[in-house]
Formats: sequence, C-alpha cells, structure tokens
Amino acid sequence: MNDRVAKLVLGLFVLSMPVAVCGQAEAVSEAVQEGVVWEPEQPWEVIDVAIAIDTSNSMAGLIETARLNLWEIVNDLDQAEPQPTLRVALITFGTCNADGDTGWVQVETGFTEDLDLVSERLFASACDSGIEYVGRVLQVALQELQWTPSEDALKVIFVAGNEPADQDPEVDVYEMGDLAWQEGVSVQPIFYGDADHEDAQSWIELAEIARSEFAAIPAKRGAQALETPFDEELAALSAAMNETYVPLGTEGRKHLENRASQDRNALEASQATAAGRAVTKITRAKASWDLVAAVEENEAALYEIDESELPEPIREMSLEERELYVEEKRLERARLQEQIAELGAQRQAFIGERAGEALISSEGLDAVVRRTIREKAEEKGFRFPEP
Repeated sequence: MNDRVAKLVLGLFVLSMPVAVCGQAEAVSEAVQEGVVWEPEQPWEVIDVAIAIDTSNSMAGLIETARLNLWEIVNDLDQAEPQPTLRVALITFGTCNADGDTGWVQVETGFTEDLDLVSERLFASACDSGIEYVGRVLQVALQELQWTPSEDALKVIFVAGNEPADQDPEVDVYEMGDLAWQEGVSVQPIFYGDADHEDAQSWIELAEIARSEFAAIPAKRGAQALETPFDEELAALSAAMNETYVPLGTEGRKHLENRASQDRNALEASQATAAGRAVTKITRAKASWDLVAAVEENEAALYEIDESELPEPIREMSLEERELYVEEKRLERARLQEQIAELGAQRQAFIGERAGEALISSEGLDAVVRRTIREKAEEKGFRFPEP
C-alpha cells in the first residue's frame, strides 16, 4: 500500500467512527481530535470560529437568522487573500438537551472544516426553555475546544444570548472574558435585544473586559435573506452537483446523504440561502469521502481501491469503464462549478448594487459576524475586496 492509498484508508477509517444522534452532541470532529494535535503547516492562514448560541425559545429569531446566513458568512470569508483554512465549532447553551451538571451547555461539534456538519447541528438546535450561563459556555469553549496552537491564527468566539451574561453562579463570566483575551481568543458578545435594555449592561461589560466590541441585535428584527433573480438556478445547479459525487463506503454514502439533506434545509429556509450554499460548495467542495476528488488530487488510484468501498453501479465495471465513469463525473462537476461561479458573481454584483453598505449599516447577525471577522482577519494580514 503506497502513501496516497494509506491516507485514503485512514480517512475512511475516521469517517467510519460512530456518530451520535437524537439530542446527543455530534461526535465526528471531537473523535477526530482525540489523541491528535492540530498543528497546521500555515497557522497564519487559519481562522477558528466558535459559535456559542443560546437555544432557548426566545432566541428562535436569531437562530433562524444564523441558518439563513451561514453560507453567506462563509462566502464572504472566501473572498479573503490568502483563502483561509476555516474551522467552525458550534456550542449551544440554555439547552434542554444538556443538564445542570454541564451548566446546560453542549458542544454540538468541535472545530471542523465539515460545514455540512455545522449546518446539520444548527438546523437541529431548538429548545423550549433553559438556563443561560454565559460564563459556563465560555469556559467550555476555552477548555474543551482544540484551538489552533499558534498566536498567528485568528481565534474568535461569538456568544449570543438575551438574558444577563453574569448570572452563572459558579463561573465568573468576566474572568472568562479576561482569560480568553490572555489566551489570544477574541470574545464577541452579541445581545439579542435592544442595547439600552437593562440585561444588556452585563454584555457591554463583558465586551469591555474581553477588549472587544459589543453588539446588540433588536429582537424585533426578523430573519432576512436578500433574494436575487439568480437564486433559483443556483439552487438547481447545487442539487445537480450532488450527482457528481462518488461516495466511498458506507460512511461516504452517509456524508453524501447529509450533503443533500443540508441542501434541502437551505432551500426550505429560502432560495437565497440555497444560492449562497451553492457558491460555498464550489469553493469548499473537496470531500474526503468522494472518489472523484481522491483521484483528481492523486490521493488514490482506481486500481488500488477495494471494490467493497465502491458504489454498486461501478463495482461490476472494468477498470477502464471505471476510469471513464470517474472522468465523466469530474468533467460534469467542472462544468457545473463554472456555471455556479459565473452566476454567483452576477448574484454578488446584484446584492452589491442593492446593499452596498450592508456590512456597515446592517444590524443583523450576519452583518455583525462578517464585519467582526473581516476586521480581525485584516489585523492578521488577510486582505478583502471592498464591500
């Protein structure tokens, strides 16, 4: 077995690890982290973003906004030069899926580049009630997530809630904010309500101690996504992209099914969300479970792959037929990617004409996150086109 095949087999082994379901935290990224130290070769190109969101019922509007705009936030980051290695973690607090022993805090997924996984957990996040301990969620984020071990990496925690930030009886939220700053992690408090509400004061103080910027998002502001004339076609092209994947093994098929499931979640949220996801899929399309990508990247050769890992339609093919089949899928994907890129550029121009000041004037969650990450990323040397 050569090195390329060994890497592919290792990837399939990792993908075969069990996944928690039905209210349990997703275990894939944490399982991958166990016993493995994340040490990227170019840490200055890494952006670690932890999203800590209160999932009590009163936060439904903000959660829906996050679902609507996840892909637009990623697409904005993808405009940076150099293109960052983006890792996202999702933590929920005030959640009925956890208990008092954990401070009602749950790590839905540790840092991962698998944004389908983040989307899956975000769409599954909902609860009727819970106790919000901001101090506890910051403690969990700092102690349990595997941050990039380099001062060169950008590390941010967005923590959002609508009750006092300092009500945790065991963990001092201000000490956690100061500790994060000492460890090079920027804490960005987001209060879901009016900035002059009495409960906002503790969030303002947290921002001051964490040396960051406080943001308030009025609860009356509904979830929004800007629709464009290009959205319907982009959503259709995104769905067609799924037909170009050739999943390896049982876990590969599960990942492909989840990719299609997140397409449906995006489309049900809005056509604009599905269009944004389509653009993300061509900039961050590489999948470790996909035979087409493995062959294209010279990570595997068709003649070396165990037939049991192949999808049924190509198991009976000759080697020459398999090579032709994979090449046809690669060419079709390239064609779709080119169409998505062209339409995506037109869509972005359309949005720019109607919301040229969006990053500056908007008070929505997506604008707060995008503006904050841009500012922090520019401090680290990333460059962005003018909005």
